[in-house]
Amino acid sequence: MTRCVKCGKELPGEYSYCPNCGAEQAPVAAAATTAPKKGRRGFLKAGIAAIALILLGFLGWHQYGEDLKDWLERVLGGEPTTATTTTKPPTATATTTTPTTTTAATTVPTTTSTATPTATATTTTTTAETPTLVWPIDKPVPPERVWESTVNPYIEAAGGVTTAHGPEGYEHQFFVGNLGDAPSFCTVVELYAGPYHSELWDNPLRDYHLVDRKTVVLHPGESKSISLRYRRAAGTGSGTLVAACYDPLLDPRGFRMESDAPLSTLYNPATRVTHRHVSFGGYVYS
Repeated sequence: MTRCVKCGKELPGEYSYCPNCGAEQAPVAAAATTAPKKGRRGFLKAGIAAIALILLGFLGWHQYGEDLKDWLERVLGGEPTTATTTTKPPTATATTTTPTTTTAATTVPTTTSTATPTATATTTTTTAETPTLVWPIDKPVPPERVWESTVNPYIEAAGGVTTAHGPEGYEHQFFVGNLGDAPSFCTVVELYAGPYHSELWDNPLRDYHLVDRKTVVLHPGESKSISLRYRRAAGTGSGTLVAACYDPLLDPRGFRMESDAPLSTLYNPATRVTHRHVSFGGYVYS
């Protein structure tokens, strides 16, 4: 039964107007019939979404369930489990000996002997360690590198000829070779100029300044002729040229030209042994 929206009188059946006051009843009936439809539509949408989620979850578990279980076991691995096993000693049995001795007039009393062995309980503990989790799980472990067996270039200088070009220009030419088992893609070749006098080999390396530089590529077994130029400053006399070749990363020269070490560290006058990275030259000007 519904009531009139205006006078409140009960209306038997569905009326579009109230027979008592004449008020129109159509909006109330439309609202009453529309509201349940909205509720049913929302419930239907929620049901469809729930069924879709259940189907997606089932398909995902069927496809990746084993991998997910394995990952969770590795991530959530607990503390090492300790299994304790207790071994009970064997049960001791009491042995009773009852010898009976009988004579004609004397009866020897019964002798009872009881032996009780000492039992010791033995406990064995077995510990199973859970492997330590390292994150990320699939991170590769780089192998240890043995630097002694790693192939490297072996840069060496050979020869050296200085040629004059005019009164102040000079050119120093020498050979640079790679005797190693790996290429050198950055072989640096430098030319330093310094003083020349009777105590030449006592001069510190810092007295020689850089005048020319080149960079070349040397493959294993390859040798190249290198020419470096120097222009003598006006008013200076004779001088010494020091050419150095090296790979700054794979075959460094092992000395610094800015140091106080004497020139004899690159050439020993007594043994006439020259550092393998160095070629000497000179010029005389009077």
